[in-house]
Amino acid sequence: MAGKDDKRAKVQTIPTATPLQLIRLARKNSLIPMEKYSTEEDLREKIHSCLMTINEKIREADAFKSFWNITYSGNTIIDRKPKKEVEIQPLIHCFLSDQMLLSNIEVIPEHKTGEGNLDFLFIGYVEGQGMSRFCAEFKLAH
Repeated sequence: MAGKDDKRAKVQTIPTATPLQLIRLARKNSLIPMEKYSTEEDLREKIHSCLMTINEKIREADAFKSFWNITYSGNTIIDRKPKKEVEIQPLIHCFLSDQMLLSNIEVIPEHKTGEGNLDFLFIGYVEGQGMSRFCAEFKLAH
């Protein structure tokens, strides 16, 4: 039971995602489980499976409009153009981040390479090999 001398304070905070560096540190120090993949093929299949769930999530939420710039006249659609890749990448990252985190796969959006930026780089641990990398590029709907 709270008495007069009870010292409590409420502080409004903005929800934020856990920084990737903190997750890496927690895994390194065995504070959270680290899923290991037996082969690169197992890791690739897991990444592919997670990517395939995006379609299901979009369908479930009826979120198709999120990928289009739509111009209306009243209730009538008069123009529809696909959004630019840079506009939809954060949305795709949101679709993937939780399940990749639970699968011990690091997701790096807009990874810089010598040839330009990759849409997404995925990194997972393969037993006997160490960290393995896969990339994905998304293209506009036409």
